[in-house]
Amino acid sequence: SSLQFPDEFKSGKREVYLTGEAYFDVKHADKIPFLIHTRNITTTVLGTAFNIRAYTDQKEITVSVTRGKVKVSRDEKLIAVLTKGRAVKISNVTEQFTEKEVAVDNIAGWQQGNLVYDDASLEDIVMDLRNVFNAEIIIEDTTINKILINTTIIRDMGAEKAMNDLGKIINRKIVNQNGTLFIK
Repeated sequence: SSLQFPDEFKSGKREVYLTGEAYFDVKHADKIPFLIHTRNITTTVLGTAFNIRAYTDQKEITVSVTRGKVKVSRDEKLIAVLTKGRAVKISNVTEQFTEKEVAVDNIAGWQQGNLVYDDASLEDIVMDLRNVFNAEIIIEDTTINKILINTTIIRDMGAEKAMNDLGKIINRKIVNQNGTLFIK
């Protein structure tokens, strides 16, 4: 993940640029708004704590709120105003987005070493696990890429155990061939 910001904020607002994932806990300041830009999505802080997941290799950006309120926009068009326990998933490919309720305890699970997936596609989970575990993982049957999964993976379990658990969820066998994990 990377966060870009100036040495000093100017022009009455605090603007940062995020690639990847970050958890923010921002004090509200009426006269100095705090904005996080992720591609063409802008999250405006209205005094809150929240998580943004915006990896370049994934098809969705997710904004989830643990406390307070944020406003989420695409190209200056309002998508959602989120409060505690609400999240919005925004497609990077289409104009689609979905807003829903989420468990506050799961929002920034990665901070405790948990990888929490809520209606995530198998394809996105595998991309994430490749990065997290620095592992080669191949989905042989791409027709299963869009399967939606709800699960939590403990980072300390390692790539092979995590993939075996994932294989049980999707009823597929995981094979380790010379360090590469194949979903059969």
